[in-house]
Amino acid sequence: MPPGTPFTLTPNGIARTKKQMKMDKDKCDHCGKMQSLLNKKLKECTRCEVIFYCGRDCQKAAWKKHKKVCKAPSAGGGLKFISSAF
Repeated sequence: MPPGTPFTLTPNGIARTKKQMKMDKDKCDHCGKMQSLLNKKLKECTRCEVIFYCGRDCQKAAWKKHKKVCKAPSAGGGLKFISSAF
């Protein structure tokens, strides 16, 4: 990420730009299917509210890997906006 690019720090500690965050909400984190092709809204992880799945099967299949980084948003509002300017 170039210096000066604004980004959001997810509860998992991953830096994501606004464009990346929007794209994350448009596809299933497990199978990669796009929300627009499924004709239904993706379901977010109820704990971290960052990861999205097309259904229960994908959520269950991804849980073993995802639970290692899944954290509830902090009481202070969850995602933090940070500038990468140094």
